[in-house]
Amino acid sequence: MRRSLAVLVAVSAPLATTLAVAQAPSEQMTRGARLYQQHCASCHGADGEGARDFPSPIMQPGHMLKKLKTGQGLFDFNDMLMPWDDPTKVAPAAKVDITAYMLMRIGAVKASATLQAEDLPKITID
Repeated sequence: MRRSLAVLVAVSAPLATTLAVAQAPSEQMTRGARLYQQHCASCHGADGEGARDFPSPIMQPGHMLKKLKTGQGLFDFNDMLMPWDDPTKVAPAAKVDITAYMLMRIGAVKASATLQAEDLPKITID
């Protein structure tokens, strides 16, 4: 019995450490997720997996965002061209939140991050 308990503790300790390290998303990430669902998901899919109008993934393995190279490149693309039907219907501050959320989803920033526009050029997209 003691051996079983020792094995259980040894196996579950790394999991507990991993769970303890997980951080709650920042308010910006929560807003960005909501705004993404409101303005982007209908074309790009709820999880960025692609959808009818744009079947290529944007926040899944093989995502297209690599072409934009930095957070600034992603923001500039979103600011100039998204949503495709009227890029002016989403305010630039909201586009920063959406960009931050997308960067978090592809692993470029932590969920706990809060980004300002001036942070975006420093973030690389791999």
